[in-house]
Amino acid sequence: MTRLLCLTNHRVDKRQLLSIHRIIQDSIRDYQDKYGDMSWLTCCLEAASAAIQTEFGTRESRESFLLLLPHVTALEACAAQQVNEVDLLTKLSLIDHKTGYGLHNLGDYARALEYYWRALVIFMNVFGIEHPNAQTILFIMMSAYEKSEHTIPFDEWIKDHMKSYTATS
Repeated sequence: MTRLLCLTNHRVDKRQLLSIHRIIQDSIRDYQDKYGDMSWLTCCLEAASAAIQTEFGTRESRESFLLLLPHVTALEACAAQQVNEVDLLTKLSLIDHKTGYGLHNLGDYARALEYYWRALVIFMNVFGIEHPNAQTILFIMMSAYEKSEHTIPFDEWIKDHMKSYTATS
C-alpha cells in the first residue's frame, strides 16, 4: 500500500488509474494469501487500517493520508452496507476513528467529527455507549468539536445527534 501511495503522489491519466487499480487488487490478494482464509472485504479493511497514518511529521505523510482518504471513504461506504459481523464492524469503526484522528491532526475538525460520529455509532450499535472505546471516541470528539466552528455547546450538539440516532435505530 505504501508503494501504491507513492505512485498516486503524481497526477495520473485514466490508463494509469487502471494500472493502479490492478496494483491495489494484487496487494489485497497478496495480503489475503499471506493471512489465509479471509474474505475480500476483511482483507480490504485490514489493508486500509494498516495504511492509514495519523502521525504527520512530514509533508509526505500528510499528502499520503490525503491521497488515501477518498479510497478509505469509498471502502467505508461499501463496507457499512455489507458488514454485520462484530469483528468486521470493530475494524470498520477503527478505520473511521483513525481517519477522524488524521483529519483532526490536519485541522479539518468538521470532517473529523463526521468520522468520529460514524465510529461512535458502530460502537453504540455493537457494544453500547458505556464501552470504553465509545467513551474514548466521545472524549476525542469533544476535543475536535471545541476547535471547530460550531457555536452551540458540545453537550447540546451531541444530544441532538443522539436523538437523531435513537430515532433511526
